[in-house]
Amino acid sequence: MPLGPFDTIRALIYETRVPGLKYSSYLGANGVECMAIATDLAGNIYVAGRTATPGVIPLANAFQPTKGGGADVFVAKLDPAGANLIYSTYLGGSGNDEGLGIAVDRQENAYVTGVTDSPNFPVTPGAFQTTLAGGADAFVAKLDPGGGLVYCTYLGGSADDRGHAIAVDPVGSAYITGSTRSTNFPVRRRGPWWWPWRRALQPTYGGGWNDAFVTKLDPTGSALVYSTYLGGSGSDSGSGIGLCGDYWPHITGVTDSPNFPTTANAFQPTQTSPVVTDGFFTKLNFTGSLVYSTYLGGSGNDQAEGIAVTGNADVFITGFTDSANFPTTPGAIQPTLAGAQDAFAVRFDRWGKLIYATCLGGSGLDQGLGIGVDQAGNAFVAGTTDSPNFPQSNPVQPGYGGPPTDAFVAQLDPKGTTLLFSTFLGGNTDDRGTDVAVSLAGVAFVTGWTYSPNFPTVSPLAGTPGGSPDVFIAILS
Repeated sequence: MPLGPFDTIRALIYETRVPGLKYSSYLGANGVECMAIATDLAGNIYVAGRTATPGVIPLANAFQPTKGGGADVFVAKLDPAGANLIYSTYLGGSGNDEGLGIAVDRQENAYVTGVTDSPNFPVTPGAFQTTLAGGADAFVAKLDPGGGLVYCTYLGGSADDRGHAIAVDPVGSAYITGSTRSTNFPVRRRGPWWWPWRRALQPTYGGGWNDAFVTKLDPTGSALVYSTYLGGSGSDSGSGIGLCGDYWPHITGVTDSPNFPTTANAFQPTQTSPVVTDGFFTKLNFTGSLVYSTYLGGSGNDQAEGIAVTGNADVFITGFTDSANFPTTPGAIQPTLAGAQDAFAVRFDRWGKLIYATCLGGSGLDQGLGIGVDQAGNAFVAGTTDSPNFPQSNPVQPGYGGPPTDAFVAQLDPKGTTLLFSTFLGGNTDDRGTDVAVSLAGVAFVTGWTYSPNFPTVSPLAGTPGGSPDVFIAILS
């Protein structure tokens, strides 16, 4: 999750504290999944996901109080204590709609992206793209602090497109990444038509099953500032996006392209193997030009899922790997793969130099799906594990709750050499952590979904007994 300007003085005197479970609650009933979480400067909590069952999401001040189709997006805002819903609403049409990413600006407006195949998705007059262009399109929606719809637009071409992650700058421009199969995905470069460099960074589809894309929308949602494909001749997908203090987008994702665009100063300029996937990390400037780009992985399959960027442009990435030679650093918390698949956490400085890289996992399958960072540079990773021996440190739940899976939350020190905190989070069936947002003060807000009737709750929201599956929201402070 993107942070504001990095206060180096405060960072020097910041005292690291071990988190405790301050709050944990279900949100909804049967058939609800949550994919993304964000928090604003006041500590309000925002979540987005999907629901396929009518009447299971508790509604409050909803601009769309009824479910539209097969599956709808849901968006909810809770107060900082998690005690009250400020708003909760459906967002969808007659087809299937899914919320995959959420971000919040300094005025408490929420920005949501995802995917829809509804021809009547609630787009607004004057939106950049008012009609469904393909089988499924990405979408971008902005909600005001009370949950009213400010704008909503499709974003896509004649094939399938998905918005996976979103970030927002202080003036309200939204930055979206995801995947597209459309050879006519809308592309353009910042600047008037007479600028000779108006052409997008990558104006044409690279090939394979899909390309990643990076798009910047203006604050009204009515025009592209820039938009580009990002990929090679294989398959590429953007999974996370964050902004530094200069509001340059940093993108992470997965690629199996041997010619994914990398830069001369890349940490890993070439693909590790032609038959596996690698993660990638790419940085663009304010015009959408390429500043830095690198592969990230070993000789097995590697997938980058989440990214967090500090104000001074340090970059934290999580994902998962089955590479025995994933490029970990000396002194790493876990220098080698422990099971069939481990989570990983990586930190780069603003120049793309690797500060640390570590595996994180047990004897089973572990996936890092979301990452956040506090003012001191402590990284929090959230994800899912089926390892009963997943590494623990000062846990709030020391024992494995599953099978088949538990969520996990782990806190790494700024050098990636010490596991400050790590815990299971789950009940006696299937629990999955999907995202984490972290305040500058080091409060971690975690979300995901659970099938467990005994998921650990603390001061839960009234009237939300849980279901199969149901959203959970937890605060570790």
